[in-house]
Amino acid sequence: MNRIMNVGSRVLILVHFDHRRTIYENNDVANNSSIQGFKIFGTSPLGLHAHARKTEYFHILRGGGIILLQLSHNGQPVHSEDKPEKRKLRPGSSIFVPKNMAHTFYLELGTEMICFSSKAFDPNDMDMVSCPWLKL
Repeated sequence: MNRIMNVGSRVLILVHFDHRRTIYENNDVANNSSIQGFKIFGTSPLGLHAHARKTEYFHILRGGGIILLQLSHNGQPVHSEDKPEKRKLRPGSSIFVPKNMAHTFYLELGTEMICFSSKAFDPNDMDMVSCPWLKL
């Protein structure tokens, strides 16, 4: 397994690996931002959460799948009668995920994507609210 992933001039370092994916990361603490790279090799849904204090911008490099999006507050849908927005993803797709937008990915095996985050990753402050209801 590669311990690094190159994204343009940035080198991302392996920070997490499980049965579903590998996650690579480069935190820019000075600018309070982060770039993550994801390589998918499991079929479980990924995400099922929202962030209260950061935005994310995902870009699909290879593969594809589906993302579900729904506005949330404290882990609950704001309008529970609304169905989540469902978007098809393919190479070149870009998705902006604002604060408090619950998101779940269903990605094809072999999918690779990058994420630009408005806040540097902090393991002591994950800024993740679980949204287990956001499923296909």
